Amino acid sequence: MVFTFFISNTTPGSNSLATLVSFKFDLPWTQLESIDFKVGSLLLLSFILGMLFAALIGALQAFTRSREVKMKNKTIRELEKEIDELRDSLIRDRNVLPEAKISEELNRLPETPEIH
Repeated sequence: MVFTFFISNTTPGSNSLATLVSFKFDLPWTQLESIDFKVGSLLLLSFILGMLFAALIGALQAFTRSREVKMKNKTIRELEKEIDELRDSLIRDRNVLPEAKISEELNRLPETPEIH
């Protein structure tokens, strides 16, 4: 459909996409002028460049999120390992400590978790 629009509007005329445009830049030290472009070509080129730029931004965000998820999963695994070690230690100590001390140990929470 887009191509049909471009093909039907590329006939030479005053109000068509085949109209030629050029860009001029007046700088203090020099004057630059671009080559002539058809308006339709500029529209198509700007659309394609916009899509590529959007894809690049999306890929960058996906990469960043993936990296974040990996780091958080690693932290979760480390904390789960620490919990398992503390449970094992508590079970081992349960056979040695009297019942009163076991209940105190179970009710006490660590102040700050250590991440290795």
